Amino acid sequence: MGYSWIPGLTAAALGLIAMLPAVAEPPKAAVLRAGLPGEDAILADAVTAELARAGYDAAAIDADELCDPARLTPGRFALLALPNAAELPAAATESIDAYLRGGGDVIALNAPLWQRALIRPDGEWTDRDSYLREHAADPPEHVLFDFAPDSLAGWARSTAKAELGVRHETVAEGPGAGQRA
Repeated sequence: MGYSWIPGLTAAALGLIAMLPAVAEPPKAAVLRAGLPGEDAILADAVTAELARAGYDAAAIDADELCDPARLTPGRFALLALPNAAELPAAATESIDAYLRGGGDVIALNAPLWQRALIRPDGEWTDRDSYLREHAADPPEHVLFDFAPDSLAGWARSTAKAELGVRHETVAEGPGAGQRA
């Protein structure tokens, strides 16, 4: 007894498989998980889980990816989820704007966005005002005048009212330790 029916059955099975609808990949969602100030890992986990239940393939992105318009695109992510939109990198404004203009969707919790725009000057995220407060006493990189006691000798006064007197002196109480004013 031969097995001449196998090629026919195989062809029929392949024909049925070809008629099945193609299964589309789920849309991708980006969830910001960057270790930013105010980030709540439990909330980010909950957002990720809800997106998965809604049929999204949710992936975590970091701040560098959020700030890069070449990496944050609607072609790559159909949805951007910001669990704490109030505290975002200032450098992300252009990439999020381009993402939205390109047709991407955003879920922003704790909106409005950028209530505290974050910067990373020394490798640590902080807001501009906090950074300025913390570094107010830091000496500038390039000091124009050191105000040493004898440094004013070469200064010349220029005025339309020369009859008005002038007095100048340097003092030790400068803006930082060891600096004069």
